[in-house]
Amino acid sequence: MNTRTEVAGEPARQLPDLWFLERFDAWVASDPQRFAFAVDHPDRTEEYTYGEVADYSMRVAAALAGSGVRPGERVGILMANCPDWVFILMGVVRLGAIAVPLSTLLPPDSVRRLANHSDCRLVVTDASSLETAQDAFKGGDHGPEVITNASDADGATSWESFLKRGTGCEWTPSSSPDGTVVLVYTSGTTGDPKGVQITARGLSCDIDGILEQLALNSDHRILSVLPFSHVLPLVANGLGPLAAGCGVVFLPTITAQSIVEAFKKHRISFFVCVPQFFYAVHKRVFGQVAEQPWLTQKIFRVMFSLARRLKNPKLSRKLFSKIHQGIGPDLKLLITGASRFEPRIAEDFQTLGYTMIQAYGLTETSAAATITPVARNAIGTVGLPLRGVSIRIDKPNAEGIGEVCIAGDILMSGYFRNPEATAEAIRDGYLHTGDLGRLDPDGNLTLTGRSKDVIVLSTGKNIYPEEVEEHYEKCPYIKEMCVMSLPQSSGPGDMLHAVVVPDLDEFRKRGQTAIAEMIRYELENRSRTMASFMRVHSISMRDRPLPRTVTRKLKRFEIHEEEVRGIQARSSKADVTEDAAELRSGIGGVIAKAIHDAKPDLNALSPQMNFDLDLGFDSLARVELLATIETKLEMELEEERANRIFTIGELIQAFEEAQGQEVGGGRTWREKLTADGSEELAGKYIRESRVSLTFFGFPTIRLFGLIAKLPFRTKAEGLDNLPQSGPYIICPNHLSYLDSFLVCAILPFRVIRDIFILGYSDYLQGPIAGPLASSVNIVPVDPNSNLTRAMRVAAVGLRKNRILLVFPEGERSFDGHLTEFKKGAAILSAELNAPLVPVGINGTYEAWPRGGKLKAHPVRIRIGKPIHPENYRDAADPYTAINNDLKAAVAGLLDSSG
Repeated sequence: MNTRTEVAGEPARQLPDLWFLERFDAWVASDPQRFAFAVDHPDRTEEYTYGEVADYSMRVAAALAGSGVRPGERVGILMANCPDWVFILMGVVRLGAIAVPLSTLLPPDSVRRLANHSDCRLVVTDASSLETAQDAFKGGDHGPEVITNASDADGATSWESFLKRGTGCEWTPSSSPDGTVVLVYTSGTTGDPKGVQITARGLSCDIDGILEQLALNSDHRILSVLPFSHVLPLVANGLGPLAAGCGVVFLPTITAQSIVEAFKKHRISFFVCVPQFFYAVHKRVFGQVAEQPWLTQKIFRVMFSLARRLKNPKLSRKLFSKIHQGIGPDLKLLITGASRFEPRIAEDFQTLGYTMIQAYGLTETSAAATITPVARNAIGTVGLPLRGVSIRIDKPNAEGIGEVCIAGDILMSGYFRNPEATAEAIRDGYLHTGDLGRLDPDGNLTLTGRSKDVIVLSTGKNIYPEEVEEHYEKCPYIKEMCVMSLPQSSGPGDMLHAVVVPDLDEFRKRGQTAIAEMIRYELENRSRTMASFMRVHSISMRDRPLPRTVTRKLKRFEIHEEEVRGIQARSSKADVTEDAAELRSGIGGVIAKAIHDAKPDLNALSPQMNFDLDLGFDSLARVELLATIETKLEMELEEERANRIFTIGELIQAFEEAQGQEVGGGRTWREKLTADGSEELAGKYIRESRVSLTFFGFPTIRLFGLIAKLPFRTKAEGLDNLPQSGPYIICPNHLSYLDSFLVCAILPFRVIRDIFILGYSDYLQGPIAGPLASSVNIVPVDPNSNLTRAMRVAAVGLRKNRILLVFPEGERSFDGHLTEFKKGAAILSAELNAPLVPVGINGTYEAWPRGGKLKAHPVRIRIGKPIHPENYRDAADPYTAINNDLKAAVAGLLDSSG
């Protein structure tokens, strides 16, 4: 139970307004040769000492004075992170002018809007942003002067010319009239930008509080990757390190690989980044563990469990020394902010021997307002207020959740030339953040979302989308997710909808192409552990990243608008427009026609379309489409290559590369099921020996059946409908893990002796499960990654007059009702003349539902009369006809068995 609605940090120290600058000057006086900055170029490392930084910033201040800039006037900085950025900022501060950081991601019109709004006298840019600045201010008679450090300064003032203006110029260090040192814009994309006036005192108090809580010392080396146009990296990677005597490393090109290489090369010990980077590192580390042999994984889990209990960072670093050597041997302190961080990931990093810190603040609070202290790291929270900062929860609900309000010297002086917005944001001395959170009894703040992002359902339930996303994003197949509210397609009210970006790299790694099926399976599985009103009820998928702010927050409104427009476009069934040029002739034309024939309702096709996400082809439909195209092109693709194809463009490329090659895999299902290699499959998967079944498998199954009689009171009907000998296929509905065991437990010995079962390979791995499955003829297959091989294995067994047990639904039911039947069993039946035996199972869903607990409940199993494939030889589509009748037969058995 939360007991606090307000908490204050330690009392503020009495600091000079420019304390952070005075601290830097003190370092310069005591050790001018101390390492300050490095730029890690591919062919060299460019370094600066504290003395050089001081000298350079003085020259910038003199040049600004020589250019006519006066205290209180604004200077724009449009540059990527580099030492020059900090030199210019410090020069501006020394002169008493005001720095205006401009994001390098903004288009020219937005740069112009912000520069004009702030009345910038000058805009300093680098080579990469010079064109943006020139486009922003071309043709303007009263625009700011553009100064650049680019080698070609055509249309702008060169850096050398600018610095010469300071030669012999007399100037006096000063402060801006209102104390403002930095003017940071929270948005540059609208016509009403808000400029946050950050004061010298606010920066000093913020930096002092951060250094204290992090116990940062002069031995730390810091890697800078977040843009200085935002205040957190400006403080954490720029001004703060200089006040602490630290060194900072910059990268000209930022990639995941270059970051890890810099960790090692420059012995980085402190790193600030957005949550997504740490999520990627976590996934990489634990993904590599999952690829190790079983024994290695077991040893890791034991060490991990031990480290989690002992909570000793030094021991953890020794236990997981290989991981630390692989990432960076000196990296210890990790900090994230800007958005919610998943506690489970933070806990894992802590267990591995890292200190995972989370900070919280806004531009309006000069950077951080709270931080989890190194000495008292409360994972799952954003920590305690800094010195001189007070946190108040406004209008808390029954759970203690309300709007987070912040007071203290770190607050902005107001929005530039916008007193109305200032008065709305700061009331009674507190900044009303718009963020929702609660305080625990120890005073730690936990964020739950944004007040404007809270989803209020028609039932009155409040949903915090970040909490829902955090739960579902634990799925390894999901890269990104955005949860929103949409009207229900049938009936009044609304529902939770998720826009999902699949992790295609993960699918490729696992060799799986059934993207939509796997994601729906995982989401519905994970829904079981959530409150019903928090479950996602519909999803859409896209293969492009979700739009985010520079600080990696989801642009929820924009995503919602895109989704609504997409739904409207799909419902309007716009006229089919012309396919892309690559799909109008040649191999592309043949592929396009086959797709349109299979899916007549599709609109125009493009090479980027994904067969699963965009076109709706499941595993079987993909194989059938591929067979059709192979027949028309008189070419075949290697099976392994076909399993790695996701898009139309990749399919075109595969056929272009396959021209003239002999593959021999077969184009029709009949050919595929009798292709070369069948005997090899038989030897590998279909055991000839019945010894293990006779002396181990059958008695074990019977014993299980007797034990199961107690909790499940299993009753069976229709055993006389089973054919006397194989081949035939037993086809039950699928409700629970119990299904295959209970069905086998009622079958007579003559069936068990000849039975084989297709089982999902993920469940049949390891030193125990693998041999056990093999001994009772459970064949491990993965139809999502290699459907054709799974079908061929089944065909091998049936041709040997064996009996196949397979679940046509392919997965356990989510709600106890029948789902779509895949056509695999029908295809095998038609091509191998094997009857299908429908089986209806009732009760196992109640006994052990997906995501639920095992409990006692009566189970009824009813076996129906066989469906003979020879009765469908005259059907236009025998596979579909058999499949439809099979599903109807199973449904009838369920109805009749109650």
